Amino acid sequence: MQDLDRIVVATDFSSCSRDAVDYAVFIAEKFDASLDLLHVIWEPPTYVGAEVMVDISGQNRQSLGRFAYNQAEKEMGGLLESIRAEHSLTLVPRLEFGDPTTTIIRVAAEDRYDLVVMGTHGRTGISHLLMGSVAEKVVRRAPCPVLTVHGTTLPVEKEA
Repeated sequence: MQDLDRIVVATDFSSCSRDAVDYAVFIAEKFDASLDLLHVIWEPPTYVGAEVMVDISGQNRQSLGRFAYNQAEKEMGGLLESIRAEHSLTLVPRLEFGDPTTTIIRVAAEDRYDLVVMGTHGRTGISHLLMGSVAEKVVRRAPCPVLTVHGTTLPVEKEA
């Protein structure tokens, strides 16, 4: 069996991806592996552009890209803090801009991870058709094994 020395967990900070983080922490501890937490900030469409300014009451104006990065940085900090409170793992946070599927696959390949862990929301029907599944695409194209963790909180779809 292949050693698990390097694990990356992709998170979108949802409860579903938090379940995946918990699994990744468990596995990393069992295999004494390093654990990187990856969040991909979706780049806005070209007609919107990351340079569009965001004006929030009580704060300085900032570009949409900078605003998204700052929000992700706050979420990542909270996630790291909660994990470090209970575990003594070496955790490396990673924030990347891009398409989530492409970026997760690129990072897994370039940095030679042994395992990718990610949550799956379990979308079905029209939402799956329209949005697709990042996890499904990563499983198909990743250069290493991918562990998907089905979230405990499923989105409720209304029937017409």
